[in-house]
Amino acid sequence: MALFGLGLPVLQSRADEAITNPPVLLVTNVVAESVVKDVIQTLLQVTVASNLAATVNTSSQPASWPSVESTASGRLRSETNWVAVAEQARTNGFTLITNMFAGFVPGSLAETIWAGFQTNGRSTNIWEYSSLPLGWPTIPPVLRWNTNNLMWDLRGMTAISQVCEGMGAFGQGEITALTRRHGYIRGHSMGASGLHPEKVGRRVWFCTRDNRVIERKALFVMTRAREPGSPGDYSIVLFDADLPAGIEPMRVADPEKVRRKYLFGDQSHKPVFMTLQAGRVTAGVPGWTVPFQGGDSGAPIMLPLPGELVFFGGLTTSPPSAAIQADMDMLSRKAGLDPRRYQMQWVNLDSYPDF
Repeated sequence: MALFGLGLPVLQSRADEAITNPPVLLVTNVVAESVVKDVIQTLLQVTVASNLAATVNTSSQPASWPSVESTASGRLRSETNWVAVAEQARTNGFTLITNMFAGFVPGSLAETIWAGFQTNGRSTNIWEYSSLPLGWPTIPPVLRWNTNNLMWDLRGMTAISQVCEGMGAFGQGEITALTRRHGYIRGHSMGASGLHPEKVGRRVWFCTRDNRVIERKALFVMTRAREPGSPGDYSIVLFDADLPAGIEPMRVADPEKVRRKYLFGDQSHKPVFMTLQAGRVTAGVPGWTVPFQGGDSGAPIMLPLPGELVFFGGLTTSPPSAAIQADMDMLSRKAGLDPRRYQMQWVNLDSYPDF
């Protein structure tokens, strides 16, 4: 399963606290990939360890590819056959990645992220304390950050709202502030595409670093559902007032650049942060993985740059785009606001090499 087509692995194991990562086997991973719209199809994957094995996605395999002996067992019986398959992949324009640590070189995005990835004494628990008191939502929630959580003190952390009126379990349908006036949430399960006046007035709560709970209400809600002609799967909430300085909207990144410069090939050692329901954060790497579950759709997928979290998509929902900004601008104008004051801020990744 891929998360909005970037090939992120499914999060299947749980790690509550820091553990020592097991030794990494000395293997060479070779992957042939084809980009189909925004989805990366894995056409060929070969792992070289004690033997040579291959897995071929025959549903996507070009008719001109040479046959692979004994594909049922997944083994290549001759090095000659592997060379032929690899050469055919190159001829067809596929990318061959021959190292699970490809891209971990000086000046790379991977090097930058690992240099800032802090785990000592850290936890996957976002909150030291969280409570919906009797009388909620009229009475605000009580929230207190866990100062040892993986995201603690990173710029953009306070843009995450895990409590909103009408949510299911704690953290479901969380909202991410992408400007001081606009929040991002999933599109599917939010109703038909268009404005939703029935959601006007619903409350959203953010939390500053010093644990002050900030309440905003929905002035407008625009949904883009999964349907023909829709520009994506997302909803935009326009708040009734600007967020204060204590809440920092998250900057955004181009997901295609993230893929080219970071999330290609083997991703098991490439941290990507997501905040999930039940007040957890996953980094998606061994020792720091929390599984996602039903209700986590729309949770922010974040690049953990040193000192900052950068939004580049939602879990199974759409990445930042010109269409999202256009909807933000439309809502701003409906509220009598100057759209130029409420633009998503894009992080420039051009200085990092492509792979």
